[in-house]
Amino acid sequence: MLMTFAFILAMADTTIDARGACMDSVKQVPYNLGWPLDRTTQVVRIDKIVSTSSMTPQEVLGFLYTRQDGATLAGTRSSRYMSAVSWSVMNQVLASTHAPSVTQTAFSQKANGNEFLKVNIPADAMGALNIRLEPCVAWPQGRPLPDVGP
Repeated sequence: MLMTFAFILAMADTTIDARGACMDSVKQVPYNLGWPLDRTTQVVRIDKIVSTSSMTPQEVLGFLYTRQDGATLAGTRSSRYMSAVSWSVMNQVLASTHAPSVTQTAFSQKANGNEFLKVNIPADAMGALNIRLEPCVAWPQGRPLPDVGP
């Protein structure tokens, strides 16, 4: 009984996975996202972009991918999980937070979740954008990333 209780406590302390995809995210921790194919472009964290709007409360709209080099890229869910309102909100997020080097201000529905655009989402902008971030998958800090394949 005591061992079972200790196991449950240990499991409760684990809030996010350390490896793999987040729900239907196209990319996984610790795979590469972008060029060059080295450790700097490996995904070390995936957060869910969740709606706080009354029209789509608690709906996961997309994912925020954080690379080893600190770059953050937004991506949508696959089309089958996206409503017209979801696309609208994600495009609003992109239009408001895209990196200066990104000229595209809307996600393409044809990309079906395979589009990743650099963004910078300041914490104080989330309320106005009707979103919040929820942790999903993260590579443990201090653990070396695996070698990058060809």
